[in-house]
Amino acid sequence: MTKFLDIKKKIDKEHPDVLKSAKELSAVSIGRIPSGVFIFDLLTGGGIPAGRISIFHGIESSGKSSLALRLTAQFLRQHPDQMVLYADFEQTYDHEWAKNFGIDENRCQVIQPDYGESGVDIILEVCKADDIGMIVIDSIAMMIPTAEGEASMSDDFVGLQARLVNKMLRRIIPITSKARDLGKPVTLLFINQVRAKIGGRSFQPQVSMPGGFMQKLVATLNIRFYTKMYTKVAGIPAKVTHTITLEKNKAGLAKRSGEYTVILAPHQGFKAGDVDDLAVVIEYGKKTGLLVKDGAGWRIGKSDKFPNLAELGRYLKAHPGEFNAFKDAVLKICLTDVFLSGNPDDDKDVEG
Repeated sequence: MTKFLDIKKKIDKEHPDVLKSAKELSAVSIGRIPSGVFIFDLLTGGGIPAGRISIFHGIESSGKSSLALRLTAQFLRQHPDQMVLYADFEQTYDHEWAKNFGIDENRCQVIQPDYGESGVDIILEVCKADDIGMIVIDSIAMMIPTAEGEASMSDDFVGLQARLVNKMLRRIIPITSKARDLGKPVTLLFINQVRAKIGGRSFQPQVSMPGGFMQKLVATLNIRFYTKMYTKVAGIPAKVTHTITLEKNKAGLAKRSGEYTVILAPHQGFKAGDVDDLAVVIEYGKKTGLLVKDGAGWRIGKSDKFPNLAELGRYLKAHPGEFNAFKDAVLKICLTDVFLSGNPDDDKDVEG
């Protein structure tokens, strides 16, 4: 009678490191790349999963590329010996805007290919490098097949882009899987747009992502971005509030939503690119018990007492080091108790 262990020896010889026990896989934890945006890191469980595929999709100017740049900067700070490849298919990489997030541009390599095939060839080669730890594709929607770009305007190419993207995914997944097994994970972040679907129910508009359905299937994290509102100061749009919804999250809880505010123009001590999350951090500080009521005032741990929350807010804003330490402490507690990060007002059924 043949035993499984005898068969396993043969499989291990012919296909090394493929057959593993569930216990071996459970010992490998999923790392995180934080964004530094409190509500984003809270909802995602600490940031996007390292060594996996994440998707940001949504309408134009909904904060996708800006958050990708912020994650790029954070990754480079976390990994001083690693580099990032930014595949700018839209050819809109803005050096001045990227500087607002503190990107080390010496370690951020940017490609701006004319067509999808040439870009994919570069990506497939670069992701084999030991010192490339993250690849951002901006965007899937602008990965234009060569045949489409060089053809007549009257020619139709139904499904051509989807086949290009699907082929890229089929080739890149084995490469990144092997890198992950070697302890050198490559994180993939895809940015995509949305398109209106033709037909369906008029009272429930449907949207789809260019590039086919396979990208949704292989992604660990899929987040949809919205723009809620712009706030003007002296008649100038000075900040924008974005909303995010986790449509899929195989590394945590999905169907969660939140919002954050990004500064567009310098004002009130903020610079362009900053995130104004002081109010939300204070609110969660109260939930976690790190910010406590002390008589008529408020106190963080054993710190000085503040007469009111407005005074505390002004102090934290003037001392970014202390604010960041407080924010990290609040986030750490919230990540250990998912219900601390919930909102009772959102207690309703979600389709899907």
